[in-house]
Amino acid sequence: MIASNRFRRLRRHPQLLSFALVSPFLGIALGLGEPADLPKVAAVIEQQFPDVRQIDPAELERELAAPESEQPVLIDVRSAEEYAVSHIEGAIRAETLVEARAVLDQADPDAPIVVYCAVGYRSAELARELEAAGYEGVRNLRGSIFSWANAGRPVVRNGRQVEQVHPYNKTWGKLLREDLRTEVPTTEQPAGPAS
Repeated sequence: MIASNRFRRLRRHPQLLSFALVSPFLGIALGLGEPADLPKVAAVIEQQFPDVRQIDPAELERELAAPESEQPVLIDVRSAEEYAVSHIEGAIRAETLVEARAVLDQADPDAPIVVYCAVGYRSAELARELEAAGYEGVRNLRGSIFSWANAGRPVVRNGRQVEQVHPYNKTWGKLLREDLRTEVPTTEQPAGPAS
């Protein structure tokens, strides 16, 4: 199931397919090996998506602490399996533009929008699609949930704070603090980019 969902997504987005094919090699080329390497990945993503606005985790944390009427709509672009392990409190899962539109149809039309995934690639892609569809105030969480959790910010599962984040796969999971990683069954590891 995971593989078929990934394949459909890759077929619709050729640039994602090219990233998926090189992502293991990109991880090696970037020398991924520890959470301190996450800024390198974020920089590569920002170069690939220069038109997508970014928001730092500290800034998002401040916005989420604001009165409810001023908070952004938070969209988690990861798979159901990733989201089920943990997510940022208040985030609604939406992997595609169609799903994101359904979420945003129920939200305040003036609310800013923040998207995130594992490291920021999938969410940058959705941010670009949302802006092209006419949504304003869309930002991508720099370093996404890996950066958020690595800094000790809370993640939740079923409304309770937890100390685990889905590592996406073994290569990209190296960007997560070791104490946050969950085990990913080898038969279900996504083959594409970690974002």
